[in-house]
Amino acid sequence: MNQAVLMINVSELKRTVEYRLTELGSKPPLPELARICFTEAQNDRVFMWSPQTEDERFRLACGALLLLIEGEDRDRVARELRALQAISAAMSGIPVDFESVFAGMDKGEAEAPIGLLKIFRDASNGISER
Repeated sequence: MNQAVLMINVSELKRTVEYRLTELGSKPPLPELARICFTEAQNDRVFMWSPQTEDERFRLACGALLLLIEGEDRDRVARELRALQAISAAMSGIPVDFESVFAGMDKGEAEAPIGLLKIFRDASNGISER
């Protein structure tokens, strides 16, 4: 999926999630908002061009999530995505400086992970925590 299609799909997904949020009447906590983004990313009718892989769906949902949040929530998501990216790189044989990726986490400065990948997998498998 090229960058232009990616951004169009992220915008479409963001719009769909915003509509869902108006139905709820308020913005839910970050894990619930992530679950909504990941669940909506499973619906091909949301997208102008359907994602072909689970990786594309995850990226689209994370992009929409990042557009919907700000401040500390955005920082938390970005930290978790950096960690996932580093782990993916290491599994591909690319050298990674894990000390810099996870700096501060062992000192209790960062909050517990959100669990984006688990929330995505649950949404992909139709599991809802409502």
